[in-house]
Amino acid sequence: MKLIKIKRLPKFLVDLKFAISILVLIAIASSLGSFIEQDEPIAFYEENYPINKPIYGFISSNLIFTFGLEHIYTTCGF
Repeated sequence: MKLIKIKRLPKFLVDLKFAISILVLIAIASSLGSFIEQDEPIAFYEENYPINKPIYGFISSNLIFTFGLEHIYTTCGF
């Protein structure tokens, strides 16, 4: 019985560095979704994450709305 050969995948898809970088991105997204409250009203984020005084030096309501961090776990990419 002959085995059907599957065309080779592009090298970057089977590269260990690529796999590790994808896992690191997933870990970062999960950690952000863990300490930023999810699915709250806009006023909640504007009150708790003010633009003029960002938490940890970079997290503000502006950043949360720009990157959709208020609903990380309900996006199609996750």
